[in-house]
Amino acid sequence: MKAFEESDDYLFFGRNKEIDDLLKQFAVNRFLAVIGSSGSGKSSLVKSGMLPNIYGGFMKAGSNWRVALMQPGENPVGYLAKELAREGVLYADLKNSDIPIDSVIESRLRRSENGLELVYADAHLPTGENLLIVVDQFEELFRFSKYEKDNKLGKSDAMHFVQILLNASMQQECPIYVLLTMRSDFLGDCAEFRGLPEAINNGQYLVPRMTRDEIREAITGPVAVSGATISQRLVTRLLNDINNDTDQLPVLQHAMMRTWDAWFKRNLLESPIDFEDYEKIGTMKSALSQHADEIYAELSTEREEQICGLMFKALTDTSADLRGIRRPRSITDLCLLTDATQAEIKKQVEIFRKPGRTFLMPSPGIELTDDTIIDISHESLMRIWLRLINWTEEEARSGALYMRLASSAQLKEIGQRGLLKNPELDIALQWKEINNPTAKWAEGFKASFEKTMAYLEESKNEDLEEKKILAQKEATRKRLVRTIFGLLALLVIAGLVASFIFNNKKNEALKSERDALNSEIKALDARNAALRSDSLRGVALTIAKQMESLAKLARDTALNAKERADISAKIAKLKEREANTSEQIARTERDNAETQRNKAEQLKEEATENVYKNAPSEYARLIREGPSDIKRIRAEDFDLKLTAYTQHLELLGPKIMATNDPEAAAKYNNLMNRLYYNNDLYEKIYSCIDDTKEAPLKRKLFTTDVPAKTAMDDEPDRNDQAYITIRNEMQQSGRTINKYLEDKKDQRVICTTNDNWIYVYNHVKNVVNRENAIPMGAPVTALDYNSEKNIIYFGLETGNIGYIRYNKDKKNQPVFENALGTAVIAIQFFKTAVKGNLKYFLLAAGKKSSVQLYELDENSLVPDKKLLGNILPQKNLGVLIGARFDAKSQLVLIKGQLPKSNSPTFYSWNPFTALVLDEYKKYKNEPKYFDATKIY
Repeated sequence: MKAFEESDDYLFFGRNKEIDDLLKQFAVNRFLAVIGSSGSGKSSLVKSGMLPNIYGGFMKAGSNWRVALMQPGENPVGYLAKELAREGVLYADLKNSDIPIDSVIESRLRRSENGLELVYADAHLPTGENLLIVVDQFEELFRFSKYEKDNKLGKSDAMHFVQILLNASMQQECPIYVLLTMRSDFLGDCAEFRGLPEAINNGQYLVPRMTRDEIREAITGPVAVSGATISQRLVTRLLNDINNDTDQLPVLQHAMMRTWDAWFKRNLLESPIDFEDYEKIGTMKSALSQHADEIYAELSTEREEQICGLMFKALTDTSADLRGIRRPRSITDLCLLTDATQAEIKKQVEIFRKPGRTFLMPSPGIELTDDTIIDISHESLMRIWLRLINWTEEEARSGALYMRLASSAQLKEIGQRGLLKNPELDIALQWKEINNPTAKWAEGFKASFEKTMAYLEESKNEDLEEKKILAQKEATRKRLVRTIFGLLALLVIAGLVASFIFNNKKNEALKSERDALNSEIKALDARNAALRSDSLRGVALTIAKQMESLAKLARDTALNAKERADISAKIAKLKEREANTSEQIARTERDNAETQRNKAEQLKEEATENVYKNAPSEYARLIREGPSDIKRIRAEDFDLKLTAYTQHLELLGPKIMATNDPEAAAKYNNLMNRLYYNNDLYEKIYSCIDDTKEAPLKRKLFTTDVPAKTAMDDEPDRNDQAYITIRNEMQQSGRTINKYLEDKKDQRVICTTNDNWIYVYNHVKNVVNRENAIPMGAPVTALDYNSEKNIIYFGLETGNIGYIRYNKDKKNQPVFENALGTAVIAIQFFKTAVKGNLKYFLLAAGKKSSVQLYELDENSLVPDKKLLGNILPQKNLGVLIGARFDAKSQLVLIKGQLPKSNSPTFYSWNPFTALVLDEYKKYKNEPKYFDATKIY
């Protein structure tokens, strides 16, 4: 990612015209601004293109040049002085000098706006010695100038720095030249400095975009110089992959470096660099982000990961400018900002600046000291590395919250608002606890850190005091409530006592009243007895008359009973005749039903026999045409036909095998394969069945009874509520599910989507909640989950395999390994006993490569970098379709498709003995060892 340096000029291609134009323009103007978009190659054009030509004497001013190359950073005048004091620039031998020459030069520079001429004159250089000041990344000066103004430092180093450069380039006494590089999106900021826009108008070179031929030369030139070759189709692919983004040159440079490494590791140096090397590194689309993540994965502890995040946040700046610029920091500053030791910071920097991974500057080999300035090698890293994007977004949110807090503190100071209240206060306190802000971190914001933190602390103390007062009021209220309840209880007791006394008095009054009533009742009874004796005589006469009437009624009733008996006898005879008739009808109906059943059985047997006879031709028709009538496809019809096909062929098999005719046996095997593995036919039938009416049949089509193609063993139940919930959520956001895996032990669902993400859901008691979403950068074609250690294993279309240490409470980062070089079709975690010891393994298979087995560490269950066990011996399997380890047989079962073959080929491989067996030759009579329908 770093720019080309002077020493890299032999690898710098594609900019010959631009170099010539720069030299011509610089020859007539001592001030030249090289301007271009981020990633356009400004710094490389100056350092590796222009400077070597200046040293070579391609300018009229001669070939004797002293060059001071610097970046403004946070101390532009000081850094310029340090570069001028570097040995070989103004002074040849400084080893034995006791004079702090850099301090002397800085003092001269600050003394006058003509400081550069004074410094040049003090050096007493020989006649004809030219001094060139190269200010790379000049846009850093605008950030520094803003910092000076916002913090009211009382000085203007930025303005003075610009003036000494302009004055030196305009005078004619001393041969001083000024060359700067700047991003074009900061061109408008130059108006802040008087005289700078005019100077840029007079000496400006806008770096043009490279043409297709120039980019081709930049790709092929370094390869040719290094003695290798690159295929023309890869060159065309690289040219096509470059889009209109401004970051494409450094991204192309990085991708070419990674592709070279992949080609070199193949150890086939006579072969050209080709597609497989380029695709193995993730292509230009994801090579940079994958490479940075691989480096990040080398950090061994959570503290190192935390320091890394804080360090990169400190080195990027989006608060000063939304366009995002690099923010170089000294190691001492990084220690203050990350709360880390210098040893810890240096270790982090070394990891990210090793040869081949120069994500941080200075370049490898330069010793790191306390004052060494650390910088990101290129802005493109800030916009492409997904992890860094997340970090900068977190930093932006943290800065925004701090600025709101600082604004509230300022308003409180002038009496326009009060202290913070909840929920604002809780949010601010939580931010402080998580981010632990320091005064050094807050330097980039225009607010007093001490006043802001004091305001937050005052708000916290007032909140605690209010809570204390509320607690005291609550305690008082509770005491008052207890007192009131006590008084109420006493009143209730007094009422009960009064009620008891009142009830006793009332009961005595009621008793007296009852006694009086009883006496009155006895008197009335006596009077009634006298009256009853007078009326008995009248009652006796009435009863006698009624008895006479009853005797007459008895005589009439006897006559009616005889008539009823006669009628009942007649009815009984009629019912008997009716019962006999019903019995005869029932016997007739039973006979008819038996006859009809026999006819139905006979018709069914005839129909079944006809189906069996016509099975091969009917099956061939279905293969050619598919179902003829969609509405007639019912579950019972399908079951009958499927049974007919299988039984017909299975009964035919032994007869064919008994003939010992190899050709007949081959045809039979081919027909069996077409029956069991004709996915096209099953898909035709599947697509013709209505979802709502024939769902049971659809499920049957995708079981082991009908082995149509499936993605994995755990094919989801498409009527399951969890699957439906997740599918609907995906559809609402325009996504579809590719892989679906449910772990019953952890009650967890893991699925992949068409936009290259892995989603993890928690599934408890039919409630489905999303736990996490993990970006993968490429389509996931294989998936497995180890619930023992919460590890997700995956395979990508790019050929990468890898794993994710899953934690639902954290952002989970995939760890990739470039393993297979072609689309991964199977990934499987399993454990088995090998020579009496329990071992853990990961099986991986690629579409156009062999099956490979990784042995896993028993503690972490993370793939080792070395491939252990046996690699599947080279055997012409064609394109791999599936592979899995079968625990019962201790074999890896493999399914392949040979070119121009209508049927798949099956093999079994013992990875512990390297034995490869043809399934049909070895296991045709022992199907329990090889169930081909379960290969996924």
